[in-house]
Amino acid sequence: MKSINDDGSTQDLDPQSDHSSDYLAHPNSNPHPHPHTRRPRGFAAAAAATTNSVAKGKKEREKEKERTKLRERHRRAITSRMLAGLRQYGNFPLPARADMNDVLAALAREAGWVVDADGTTYRQCPPPSHMVPFNYPKISRLSSN
Repeated sequence: MKSINDDGSTQDLDPQSDHSSDYLAHPNSNPHPHPHTRRPRGFAAAAAATTNSVAKGKKEREKEKERTKLRERHRRAITSRMLAGLRQYGNFPLPARADMNDVLAALAREAGWVVDADGTTYRQCPPPSHMVPFNYPKISRLSSN
């Protein structure tokens, strides 16, 4: 508690008080102000910035590596399920360690394409004897009279 003296100054009537409830009386005042730390300048600032950016860059690289590992694991899991489904339901003769090239070759064979051992894929054309020549109609000139 405080009292106002005759000269206008205030006096604390309870000098033993720890003033723990004073913050309720003044909502805008901070009872424990944080000390302001000064930013380093010059060489110290450059060294601090380099240390922080290197640490930050390394941490971000580690996070990106982890994300890449997770993406790759997810991609492999999807591919594995897809290959298992093709073997089980599509009766595709895929090798145990099949990759997408093996899948494409099997699908091409299923569609009637020829797939060589080196991976060359082409459509088998009917022999030329089966082809019927196209007869062009004869066009006569019109004469004008």
